[in-house]
Amino acid sequence: MFALTLLGSALLAGLAWASLLPGRLLWPERIAAGVVAAVFGAAWMGWLAVLGLGYAGGAVAASLALLALAALGWRRGRVGRPHVAPVPRGLRTPWLATTLPLSALLAYLDHTHFLAPLDGGWGSAGSTWGDLALHASLTARFAQEPRFEWDLPLLAGAPLTYPFLPDFLSGLLHRGGASMRWALLAPTLLLGLSLVQLLFFAAWRAARSRVAAVVACLLVLFDGSVAGLPVFWRELAASGRSLFDYLRAIRHDFAHVPAINLRFSNIVCDALLPQRGMLAGLSAFLAAALLLRGAWELERAAPRARAGTEGAAAKRPIGAAGALAGAGVLLGLLPLVHVHSFLVLAGVMGWLALARSLHRRTVARGWLAALGLGLVLAAPQLAWQLSHSFDRSFSHWQLGWMTMRGESPIAFWVRNLGVLVPFLAAAPWTLRRWPARSFWLHLLAPCLALFAVANVYLFQPHAYDNLKLLFYAFLALAVVTAKVLAGWWRRGWAARALAVACVLLATAAGGMSVLRESILRWPLLDRDEVALGFELRRLTPPDARFLTADLHDHPVPMVAGRRIVLGYRGWLWTYGLDVAPVLADVRAIYAGAAGAEELLRRYRVDYVVVGPGERESLHADEAFFAARYPLLVSRGAYRVFRVAEGEGDAAGLAGGGVGTNVLLLAGRTPANRSASK
Repeated sequence: MFALTLLGSALLAGLAWASLLPGRLLWPERIAAGVVAAVFGAAWMGWLAVLGLGYAGGAVAASLALLALAALGWRRGRVGRPHVAPVPRGLRTPWLATTLPLSALLAYLDHTHFLAPLDGGWGSAGSTWGDLALHASLTARFAQEPRFEWDLPLLAGAPLTYPFLPDFLSGLLHRGGASMRWALLAPTLLLGLSLVQLLFFAAWRAARSRVAAVVACLLVLFDGSVAGLPVFWRELAASGRSLFDYLRAIRHDFAHVPAINLRFSNIVCDALLPQRGMLAGLSAFLAAALLLRGAWELERAAPRARAGTEGAAAKRPIGAAGALAGAGVLLGLLPLVHVHSFLVLAGVMGWLALARSLHRRTVARGWLAALGLGLVLAAPQLAWQLSHSFDRSFSHWQLGWMTMRGESPIAFWVRNLGVLVPFLAAAPWTLRRWPARSFWLHLLAPCLALFAVANVYLFQPHAYDNLKLLFYAFLALAVVTAKVLAGWWRRGWAARALAVACVLLATAAGGMSVLRESILRWPLLDRDEVALGFELRRLTPPDARFLTADLHDHPVPMVAGRRIVLGYRGWLWTYGLDVAPVLADVRAIYAGAAGAEELLRRYRVDYVVVGPGERESLHADEAFFAARYPLLVSRGAYRVFRVAEGEGDAAGLAGGGVGTNVLLLAGRTPANRSASK
């Protein structure tokens, strides 16, 4: 009941304030922006309330505060609500024909990937199979911890610098009565459906073409290079099956083929599904664009507005200053949600402030104030995150992003962008089609500039993470390309055929990747592992610390929500954490080496798990633990030993620097999972 109350209160507040957005916005835009505001409001309001009042009082206070904001928003709207325009008649068919199936597709993928019931256990698939375990672990921890803690539950002594707020909201929902599956799924569904609407109408407004709106949505959500198609045809020929039969059971991702260094993967498969922060960040970016566009247009119309009556101006619920303040607040709320989106939005707002100052030939104080507001709100978040993880080796200069040694960056991008390379090369000239004072010109230009930035500098240890910035550059490229193709569409059948061919070649590989995701069903945790996790919730105190194998899909953090000494190293390395010393100690403990008991006390371990992962990867000496410690639980292939009486201590060993040992998921895939369990 509480989970529904929190989400309902947030939706009421978000929709109330979205109704006050400036400009002649269409009703789907307002609803979508309101939903994004609701998700951000629920996460931030819930977290701040929990920080001040604890989980019990904070949960109630957050709902009441959101209801108060909703009442204030609806009351403010009665002063003089902006005109809510219906979707234009000529746009309705392409709008519905595009957004309805795309929304249904995203909802279906979410439904089948977020802890879907599978043989009594939990299932997922594709890239979500790896990342979902992290989100489930954090969600379970937030749902179980007695108070909010600033330590990372997946590494003893490490700080919680990961952008955790999307998972914190899911933790609140799970704590409030929602199942783990729906606690993760509900915010994801809301943001996914909003993203489709915001993307469609942003492209339509930018290109002023319904054809461009459709094409931009297809290019963004089904992105994939034509270079993946020869790989597909070779595999199809080798399979000996018909095209239809092959596609019904497609198993490979042809938008991401490391064998040919095809790295610019599909945004749905490798970003929107597995990366909850990317979904929230991209949705917030498009919602902020609505606010910034409203402020831009209101300032351009200011001379005409001054010629009107003062009463009409007084009835405007939110003016340019209010819209800019709203964008600044959204910017300031991003670091604990998605740092890469914060960097992009900050750069865009800085560019817009500069452009506005040059156009007006005076300092655009309102735009700079909005940027300053966002930076002030973001400063403590960034200070916390960067002070614990950033050093000289965390990020560095690297030309060509993920080009191989001796490979030309041009050849790399011809392979990875395919038919869109000419449109990228022509983008500086294509941008001239927008008026010099157009808001969309100054939104698209800095996003396209990100392409150059991400090709010379890596912002995280894992080079692939620069894709989070490159997706924004691709979003701008998709709109620019869609505008060009829409112009071709108006020139006759030959030009139309060429435009259709470009779209098909730019989306075929990505479309097959999305098709593959819709077919895959992989086990994540089996029936015994889920039952073990819930049993440990019941039998152990919330502050207990467990010693486990460093597997990404372990039931102790994922289901029980308990702290562990060492989690999956593939995650921890990307956060700039040095896990090598801890790994050596964990191996020594499981081997029953001399000093193992002292190490258990040093890490303040309360329980030790000996299961298939511990036996296989760490060669656990079960007899060592059975001879010294009482058995707490025995379920299936798992044994849990009680090492210390009472609750575990939150203290641990500090970590820092950059890890060098990475456990790849390839070592533990669904194909070999049954053998390792």
